[in-house]
Amino acid sequence: MILVGIDVGGSGTRIALGGSVSARHDLPELAASVVAADPRAAVTAMGEHAARMAGGVPIAAVAIGAAGLTTHAKGPRALEGAARDAFGTDRAIVTSDIVTAHLGALDGAPGAVLAAGTGSIALGTDLAGTWHRVDGWGHLLGDLGSGAWIGMEALRAAAEHLDGRCDDAPGLADIATEAFGDLVDWPAAVYPAVDRARIFGSLVPRVVECADHDSRAARILDAAASHLAATLLAALADDVPERVTLTGGLARADRITAPLLARVRAARPGVEVVRALGSPLDGAIALADRLVENPDPLPGHTRVV
Repeated sequence: MILVGIDVGGSGTRIALGGSVSARHDLPELAASVVAADPRAAVTAMGEHAARMAGGVPIAAVAIGAAGLTTHAKGPRALEGAARDAFGTDRAIVTSDIVTAHLGALDGAPGAVLAAGTGSIALGTDLAGTWHRVDGWGHLLGDLGSGAWIGMEALRAAAEHLDGRCDDAPGLADIATEAFGDLVDWPAAVYPAVDRARIFGSLVPRVVECADHDSRAARILDAAASHLAATLLAALADDVPERVTLTGGLARADRITAPLLARVRAARPGVEVVRALGSPLDGAIALADRLVENPDPLPGHTRVV
């Protein structure tokens, strides 16, 4: 028996096989924004790739956790039909990436998980009737404190500095100039891009590096921590145990996570902060495994789209 778990994120798609065959592969060309542009074609491409990885062994179940995919398409159930066809199985589930992130990070236990990478989204659940999603609305409407948000704020500050409207972002101005050239060329480099969020998010490591000597960069990171703390706290709805964890690329940036968790502990003194036990890809495999035994593996779940 082969299980397929898929994590579609802002920086690409990751596919894992579990069961009788174990394998993992990255598809950086299938970032969430690219997948959202043509979800059915993307699901078909994923199915073809998974079939090659499986080497002809039948696939028992597939679970796809996708950033933005469910909100850009007509609905997850329509995509589940496409997934069943593409993967050659009668067991397929398509949901938000925060669901698979939650299952992976807390290993199937209730609580609240903040997934902060290119985008940002949180989910608080008791794994029964309460499923409370917060943010994850994309870099234009939300994703506050995310990598894309940090990158956009950094570029805005850099433009202000180069225009002479402020004088506190020299490091950010250097980063942006190295990445995109002269200020007049930035709009053409960013606006037409399908994967704008990924482009913005790619600046985060440099922004973190320069925060020690660039006061504007430091303030941007502190504001990001504040936004992310608010998102995580909002996920601790009624009936959700006060257990939280962080996952995603920003969870490895102490400059962000330290003040973030300090704010969470100050607001909820009894909260239990735990280490993430697994990745969204691990959660997708776990969900596929549940799906083999139960066609409705998440009681009360509404796909959290």
